[in-house]
Amino acid sequence: MGATCPDHAKFGRKCFNNSNAPTELVFRIFVQSIFADSLHYLEDLENVDDEEDHAGLHEVKAGLTPEMRSADVARYFAIRYLDIEKEVEELSKKTMCIDGKPRYEGAENFVIFNQLEEVSLNIYQKHLLLARSDLQASGLFDLDKALNEYPGQFITSFFDHEKDHNGSENEIYEVAVDLCKGPWGHSFGSGESLNEN
Repeated sequence: MGATCPDHAKFGRKCFNNSNAPTELVFRIFVQSIFADSLHYLEDLENVDDEEDHAGLHEVKAGLTPEMRSADVARYFAIRYLDIEKEVEELSKKTMCIDGKPRYEGAENFVIFNQLEEVSLNIYQKHLLLARSDLQASGLFDLDKALNEYPGQFITSFFDHEKDHNGSENEIYEVAVDLCKGPWGHSFGSGESLNEN
C-alpha cells in the first residue's frame, strides 16, 4: 500500500492513486467525472461553451485536437457512462447471482466480491479500447494524452471483503442477496456556491 492510502486501508487489498493506477481505472474515474459534471448541462450540451467552468470540460482539454470541441468530447463520454455501468452490473450479477439469488452461500462470496472490482476494470478496459478506436485512431481526440495528464487527484482502494465484513459469511451473503435482487442504481452529489449578495 502506498503512503497516500488512508488509515482505513487495513481493509484494503489494493490502493491506487494518480501515480500507480492502471489506465483503465483512470479511464473509469475520467468517464464518471465527466458524466457527473454533465448532469448540470447535458440537456443543453449543444450550447455549452468550451470556456465555461465545468470540470468535465477541463478534464478533456489535454487530449483535444482542432477537430473536436471540449463539449463534443464530454458528450461522447457522458452518454456512454450509464451503458458502461449497466454492462458492469450485468457481468457482476452473472458472476455473483443465479436466478436473482446469490450463487454461493459461504466464504466463496468473499472471493466473488473481491473480484467485482476487476470485473468493472475489465469492462472499462474494453470501452477504453473502443473509445481509442472511435476518437484517437481518427485523430479526433488523444485519449491516452488526456488520461496520462488527468488533472484530478484521487485515491481508490479495493477492499478485502472478508476483512471488511469481519469474516462473517452471513453478512456478506446478505449483501449478495440485496445486490442480486434488483437494479443497483447510482447516486451523485452536487455542490453549488451561492453569492450572498
